[in-house]
This record gives sequence, structure tokens and C-alpha cells, in this order.
Amino acid sequence: ARRSLLSLHAALRANEELRTTVRALDPGEVTDIAHQDPREWACAELRKRRRQWETEALQAARCPDGQMATCPACGGRALVQCGRAGTGRAARLSKQWAHYKCQEESCGKDTHVQEG
Repeated sequence: ARRSLLSLHAALRANEELRTTVRALDPGEVTDIAHQDPREWACAELRKRRRQWETEALQAARCPDGQMATCPACGGRALVQCGRAGTGRAARLSKQWAHYKCQEESCGKDTHVQEG
């Protein structure tokens, strides 16, 4: 309880909008604000920046569907998925393949290469 009260006190000093809202409330209603998530006490600008940081973090955390390699068509960046055709004995005799999906806007080609 002490930590949340200290957080509320700091938020009241920093956020003029929150301070005016709390002054207009009855003493019983102030208790409801004390039980809120402290992130709700931030000013509008800080909430906007937090949403932006969250979006940037999610964009950075996205994983591509394969490993990065060089596009055989244009030499740019491409996602590559490799594999071997067939199963069992056929897999030992079959050929390996690689599927490249170019990430460059000027190319964007899908290339399938079979080896062996």
C-alpha cells in the first residue's frame, strides 16, 4: 500500500490533469483511484510515448519465416527455406531444395532452386 501511495503522490505532482481530477472527487472516490494501475496516472503525452514504444518493441520482436540469405535473382536480401524432397529411402536419393523469397521492393521474386 505504501508503494502505491508514493506512486500516486509522484503522479499527482507530475500530472496536472490527474491533480485536478482528484481534487474534484469525494474522499471515497479517491480510494478507487489509489487502486488503479499506476500507468493510468501518466499524462497523455507519456501514455502516447508508451504506446509508441510498445509498437516499436513488437515490430522489433517479429521473427521472419526463414533465415536471411542473398536473393539469387537480384543479390538483395531474401528469406530462404531449405529442405529435402521425399521421405524414407527416397529422401536419401532425392535432391535438396531452397526456396528464396526476396525482401527487396524492386525485386520481390520467389525463386525455387533444386540442388544435386
